[in-house]
Amino acid sequence: MNKIYLFTALLTMLPAFLAAQNTYVPDDNFEQALIDLGYDTVLDDNVPTANISGITSLDISARNIADLTGIEDFVALEIFNCSYNPLTSLDVSVNTALTKLYCVLNGLTELDLIANTSLTELFCGDNYLTALDVSANTALKIFSCAYNDLTILDVSANTALTELDCDGNYLTTLDVSANTALTFLKCGSNYLTSLDVSTNTALKIFNFSYNDLTSIDLSVNTALTELFCNSNELTSLDVSANTALITFSCPDNYLTSLDVSANTVLTQLDCNNNELTSLDVSANTALTYLSCGFNELTSLDVSANTALTIFGCSGNYLTVLDVSANTALTELYCVSNDLTSLDMSTNTALTLLSCGFNELTNLDVSANTALIELWCGDNQLTILDVSANAALEKLRCDNNDLTSLDVSANTALTFFVLGSNDLTSLDVSANTALTYLGCNNNPLTVLDVSANTALVELWCGDNELTVLDVSSNTALKVLNCSYNPLTVLDVNANTALEKLYCGFNQLTSLDVSTNTALIELWCGDNALTSLDVSANTTLKLLHCSYNELTSLNVSANTALENLYCSDNYLTSLDVSANIALKIFNCSYNYLTALDVSTHTALEDLDCRSNQLTALNMQNGANFNLLSFNATFNPDLTCIQVGDAVAAASFADWHKDATASYSTNCGLSPSLVFSSAGDTQSVSFYANTAWIASTSDDWVSIGTNIGSAGMHLLEIEVAPSHLAVSRSATITIMSVGGEVLFSRTIEQPAAEGDYAVPVAMSVRAAVGSGANILIPGMVFKGPDKTKLIVRGLGPALADVGVSGVLSDPQIVIYSKSIPVATNDDWETAPEDLEAYFQQVGLSPLASGSKDGAAYLELDPGVYTMHFKGMNGGEGIGLAEVYVVAPAVSGSGLVALSARAEVGAGARVVIPGFVITGNQSRRVLVRGIGPGLAVSNVPGFLPDPQIEVYSGQTLIDFNEDWGDDDPNVLKAAFTEIGAGPLTDGSKDAAILLTLSPGVYTAHIRSSDGTVGVGLLEMFFLD
Repeated sequence: MNKIYLFTALLTMLPAFLAAQNTYVPDDNFEQALIDLGYDTVLDDNVPTANISGITSLDISARNIADLTGIEDFVALEIFNCSYNPLTSLDVSVNTALTKLYCVLNGLTELDLIANTSLTELFCGDNYLTALDVSANTALKIFSCAYNDLTILDVSANTALTELDCDGNYLTTLDVSANTALTFLKCGSNYLTSLDVSTNTALKIFNFSYNDLTSIDLSVNTALTELFCNSNELTSLDVSANTALITFSCPDNYLTSLDVSANTVLTQLDCNNNELTSLDVSANTALTYLSCGFNELTSLDVSANTALTIFGCSGNYLTVLDVSANTALTELYCVSNDLTSLDMSTNTALTLLSCGFNELTNLDVSANTALIELWCGDNQLTILDVSANAALEKLRCDNNDLTSLDVSANTALTFFVLGSNDLTSLDVSANTALTYLGCNNNPLTVLDVSANTALVELWCGDNELTVLDVSSNTALKVLNCSYNPLTVLDVNANTALEKLYCGFNQLTSLDVSTNTALIELWCGDNALTSLDVSANTTLKLLHCSYNELTSLNVSANTALENLYCSDNYLTSLDVSANIALKIFNCSYNYLTALDVSTHTALEDLDCRSNQLTALNMQNGANFNLLSFNATFNPDLTCIQVGDAVAAASFADWHKDATASYSTNCGLSPSLVFSSAGDTQSVSFYANTAWIASTSDDWVSIGTNIGSAGMHLLEIEVAPSHLAVSRSATITIMSVGGEVLFSRTIEQPAAEGDYAVPVAMSVRAAVGSGANILIPGMVFKGPDKTKLIVRGLGPALADVGVSGVLSDPQIVIYSKSIPVATNDDWETAPEDLEAYFQQVGLSPLASGSKDGAAYLELDPGVYTMHFKGMNGGEGIGLAEVYVVAPAVSGSGLVALSARAEVGAGARVVIPGFVITGNQSRRVLVRGIGPGLAVSNVPGFLPDPQIEVYSGQTLIDFNEDWGDDDPNVLKAAFTEIGAGPLTDGSKDAAILLTLSPGVYTAHIRSSDGTVGVGLLEMFFLD
């Protein structure tokens, strides 16, 4: 019997025993890497622990691993490389044997290395670390944390460091005084204004480029062999003590002088882009690389620098340059000086010569037979002989005075630019390797490129070509033949073309049906009567202005970003498919209607000088439109936009004085029917065939189907007129399902005074930054709502409230545009005291810092930002009072308030007043967990709402699903409020309230403080 019990016990323990033999590795890519390394055999989320516990070195870099669960069982790891993976976290706290850790180019936001005290090498660059504590890693010798988001780096405990790389962070200070063993220091691309390296006497390589240093003392750093201090604000730099320097780079500073006479072993010197007026390199006889361009040098002696192989002195004021002693030169850059002559006869090793933008009248390169690249453009050359330069692959000699040029010997040429000369003929038949040919702006009458079958780019514009045959050039991707007298252009064979520029010719037709790879087509200023671009579906730019087009179909060109079709004979243009448009110019045509209501990316619209009667720009993103011109359209009286007030304020928006901006051209803001059987008509524009529908059957539409153009729509209310207000929506849709137009139809209650909210207030703890109080308001039409808004702080102290906001400010926003702001109420332009008295408000003390404003707001959504000046915090009260009761269908219909919510003084308390003699349904919601979908941090985990009439509690709710969730869901849908997740801890109440004064409280049910949103909706 005892044996049976023992066997049973062993069976019970077996699963746990087996599990203990395996390590859980849920990331398949991690496990596959271990399989590839021979530590596992089956992809099953488990790896035998015995196979990995003794591993001392592991490289799993670049394996697309997102989760390193299981690494904790690699207890013997000494060297670990997990770089180039999409890791967002890394826990190596158990891997205490680690001496080398490489986790470069992951997605790490934090890294805890407290337990890894044996680390000698750490590479954690190219992540998102904002902080990094290496105080426990005192054995570190090599440490790289480059290109993170560090603002502070403390390496005072890392006295063993020999190499430190903290490039590309946000450091403003760096203390390396304790790191006396450093031989390598990189701290470039930070925000350092000073740096003390007086204790770092062992430094050999030092790079502090791209900072804000104005000075640095290197007098004790005598071991330096490499120094990089590019792009700082240095005005002087003493390197006289740094006699071991081999490489020295100090470009992009403000140095006016530089003494390198003591640096006799220098092989590389870069001092580009400073303010040097002289430079003595006579002592630097070991120099092989010298770059001193873009200074203010008028002379430069390099006769002692016979070892030079690469020499750059461009962008100075040199009139003479003697390189006769520099026979080892392979590359010479002397662009943009004042040279009139240049002797290269001794420089037979030259492979690259760049001497453009000088005043050379002659250039002899006959001795430079090794030349591969020659750049001599923008001089005054009349003759150029390159017959001896058979190795030439790249030649640029544009902007000279050449009348002829023989390149028959240069059969290796792949890149050849000779534009803006006086060539009347050009023979490139021997240059069969050419991939780029630029011969723009010459008086060429003939150009034969039939032998140049490798050409990828051909630029031959601004010549006198009457014929151009590119049928052999099937590899062409770019062709520019603009500004010629071409009457015919056949590009059917050029199926690889991506860019075609053939403007300013005499073309009457252009077939681009085979050029399906085209991205840019510029065919303006011709005599085209038609243009078919239906096959060019990848087009991003189309310029066909100044032709004789009567129609243009761009429906297939959905990738278009730039469209220029001005100065044609277009009477209609449908761009509904071109929603990617950024620049659109259709000026000087005969268009009567234009709809860009779906073009949210539009930045520049020019539709001037047409015959427009309808222009719809109501795309919801008019603020992206930086430039707009609709002038010289005499019959255009209304331009439909998303925000009429903002549109009128834009400086670069231009229209005729007879036109106005409106959100609903040709319509009332909404249609209100006062009695049964009423009929009204509205006009609208459609750019395609359309179908009309209505959301409720108490509204009927006279015409349900129509075609493109302006239309008059007749709308009728059914005879049954209810005693409650109601609304419906008419919608015009294209046959493809796109909404072209919609309008709300409203019918007020037939009897009794309409119940309307006339006052709302919110009291809350007002914080700073993300914790300011932000009430939201929704107003319905058809009329403007007149109201007083107040932001009280000091006034609350007068009624016994402690800890009040001392200096409040209110800013009212329509979308992201401020429409009103006030700091101190007495600075408002209106007589606010009269309005206070009109609505029965208590006065504000003279000289108080409370804020207030009078507003007349169009229907729409608004927010009030209620905050303290200069980041002040405290208890505040935001108030909204309707000056005159709204008519049916108008006025305040919703209020929201987002603030930090807790208990006690941190309870958010909105109040509201309902007038009239009817009851009104009110939906109150307290949102906490529901804010998670909007990525709101620190949301209130468990809100509770209570509704009071005076001191009497009417109703309360903690979890919205505790009441009838179906009734609440129906109310959410009716009012258009977003849904709440089933089972969430958000709160909601639906009430029917008689006219009166009410308050709603949102508080934390468990005392936790978090961000909460209280919403009130007034249902019809």
